[in-house]
Amino acid sequence: MSQNRTNKGKKVMFDDNTINSNNSKPQKRLIIVTSDKGGVGKSTFARALFQLYINKNLPCVSYEADLRNPQLERYFKKDYRPIIRYIDIFYRGGADDLLINLDESDCPITLLDLPAQSGRVNARKMTC
Repeated sequence: MSQNRTNKGKKVMFDDNTINSNNSKPQKRLIIVTSDKGGVGKSTFARALFQLYINKNLPCVSYEADLRNPQLERYFKKDYRPIIRYIDIFYRGGADDLLINLDESDCPITLLDLPAQSGRVNARKMTC
């Protein structure tokens, strides 16, 4: 069942993840799983989402940025290691590497599992 979500504008998104009725190329999606606090179930959610994509035979690739606790690698390495990649976004150029990989990839779904507290600000003592 491929129904329009909106008819406004030139591009129309369909339920099968395609744009426009004459274009069969799927739109790329980046799903980022993050939290500012550890222990809230972020990695469990990322694993469940990845398992859902696998169960539904959706073409996907995952990036494990949580190098201290690589849950995706731990749970899926036996059967799905080729679609699990590591990326260190905290070294200079790491985020650029991710963007380049995303641009070059033909995979329509990319899951990025960030480590806990990845949104923290460099805490320096501020003076007024």
